[in-house]
Amino acid sequence: MQQLSKILPVIHHSRNFLHILAMLSTFITTCFQTLDAYNQGPSREDQETWISLELIAAAIFLTSIAGYADARQAKVDPEKHLGTHEYICTMLSPPLSFYFWYAVSGKKEMPLAWFVSLSALFWLISLPVLLKWFVPEVSNKVTCFWNDDDLAKANQVVIAVDRKEQWVNAVLRIGIPTVFSLALLMNTFLRENSGKEEMLTLLECEALFAAFIASVWLVGRRAASHPNLAFVYLALMKMCESFAWCIKALSGLFSSAAVYFACGGKKYCADATAEVWLTQASILFSSVCALYSSATHFPDAKKRHEENLLLFEKVEAARNFCGEIKNRISAGFQYAADGIKSLCQKAENRAELQSLTHA
Repeated sequence: MQQLSKILPVIHHSRNFLHILAMLSTFITTCFQTLDAYNQGPSREDQETWISLELIAAAIFLTSIAGYADARQAKVDPEKHLGTHEYICTMLSPPLSFYFWYAVSGKKEMPLAWFVSLSALFWLISLPVLLKWFVPEVSNKVTCFWNDDDLAKANQVVIAVDRKEQWVNAVLRIGIPTVFSLALLMNTFLRENSGKEEMLTLLECEALFAAFIASVWLVGRRAASHPNLAFVYLALMKMCESFAWCIKALSGLFSSAAVYFACGGKKYCADATAEVWLTQASILFSSVCALYSSATHFPDAKKRHEENLLLFEKVEAARNFCGEIKNRISAGFQYAADGIKSLCQKAENRAELQSLTHA
């Protein structure tokens, strides 16, 4: 047990480093794809040499920050785990879609300076929303979800919810994480097999849609009444997601190592056989990190219910605000219409008075 307590921090920080490195790599790669559409992207050799070292250094720096923040939080409240690396990954993830759409379409109508400015503005606007609603569901304790005793200690409470919250749980809490985790896993396997980023095929997208429907119907609708089922399912999805990120990061690390130690610091020179061995070497450690991620993933049913209620309040407030704006606009138009009607009436009365005066 003492040996395990010494190994777990190593796995913890290694997992954090690999996740952050994979997110940074995805972020930078997508930006490079966008710049290629403007013929401004760096060369392949630069991406495989000094840029990869910069990414590794940045990932080490961000991992150190995450470890320091988590350690300070542990001193303040040992029962609460901050999960700083999850916040860092959240900051780097969803806004990439804006870059990705332009990278795929290859549009050049917009000047590069405008495109970069609008992309940065979109990222800054979306960042507060992401950090507010995508709160990490992590713990500093290991919960073996395959063990009934550990699952009982998780103390997942059964909560009676209405149909509206059932569908929020099904789509937002279960369905979307399912699609994201499985899509990431599929994309990683495609990348490792082909050696380059590839889009999912129509058949694979249909499989993701089927997985979404199945997860919503079989797990999502029962998330509140069967919280242990949702707990185990989300832990499994977290395992798939973590495995994909770790495979992606380790593949990049091994490629950089091959460039500097086997290729003389120049362009990547490993053959297909060497790539297979590099992939297989990364599977074992990625599996360990993925298992650790699932064991420390802690989706709390009570907290999920509280977040749903807060979401309903925000939606209701937004609806009331929009209704108030609509009423004010309607009142403004009505005031303007009444004013125009009054002016027309005055002009008509003045014309009648003038005609009577002349008569």
